[in-house]
Amino acid sequence: MSVTGHRQQEPLLMSRCDVTGAVTDSDFDTLLAQPNRVSSPIRRLRCELRAGHPGRHAAFVLAAAHGDRWWWMRWNTAGGEVADIPVCAVSDEDNDDCLLPQHHEGEHSFQLSAGDH
Repeated sequence: MSVTGHRQQEPLLMSRCDVTGAVTDSDFDTLLAQPNRVSSPIRRLRCELRAGHPGRHAAFVLAAAHGDRWWWMRWNTAGGEVADIPVCAVSDEDNDDCLLPQHHEGEHSFQLSAGDH
């Protein structure tokens, strides 16, 4: 007997954090000085990790070196920093890459809802 009319359910996606931050003028100048930028640095940010995540917030700010170097802002209530961090090396079964920084806390980007990011 075959069953028809049943579709496999899509996995439930977790919500993203809604905490915002901003790159300081000094850090923005550091980012502008990076060679072979893919675009201009992002100044106003929203955390890209899972809502309720532990630890610091994180958001992508710049790709440089023709896209080979990814810069991120990590922050908490005590302050923040921009850092050159490789992208996470995990992919899902559909070969969707995680677009969060290496060693991030919590779920991978493909497990999170797009929201209004």
